[in-house]
Amino acid sequence: PFLLTKTRRGNICVNAGIDGSNVDGDNDHIILLPNDPDKSAKNMRADILSITGKKVSVVITDTNGRAFRDGQIGVAIGVSGIGPTRDWRGTCDLFGNVLEVANEAIVDELASVANLLFGEGCDGTPVVVISGLDFYAESDGIGSLYFPESDDVIRRTLLKVKD
Repeated sequence: PFLLTKTRRGNICVNAGIDGSNVDGDNDHIILLPNDPDKSAKNMRADILSITGKKVSVVITDTNGRAFRDGQIGVAIGVSGIGPTRDWRGTCDLFGNVLEVANEAIVDELASVANLLFGEGCDGTPVVVISGLDFYAESDGIGSLYFPESDDVIRRTLLKVKD
């Protein structure tokens, strides 16, 4: 049994993101998501700048399943110093066609790559550094990555089924 929940920040996840894996003890401990992952990312970014003098982007990740797909991937749940998406709409593809629906979730793509390097089991890699990308930007956090409820086709469909 599990619960499919929506966190305060908008992430849909199983069991409210509460995780009993990778903790020491006999089921006496759990791991919770940060209360405010964007704030955690902002604080980490400020600490890195203070210690190293370098401006970086920070992405806080979690492992999530995907609707209608087997397996889990890393997804972004908090960001600082990077916009969640890159909007390709209005640009042209390889054949000169204007892209109308192409808003790339770059922070989720980075989270998935990082998750490959973190590992899922006993790897214990807490941080991944990805360099060579030019995505630095001030942003208001992860919120813009989520559809407004009125525009979310899957949510609207599930709510209709519920009724």
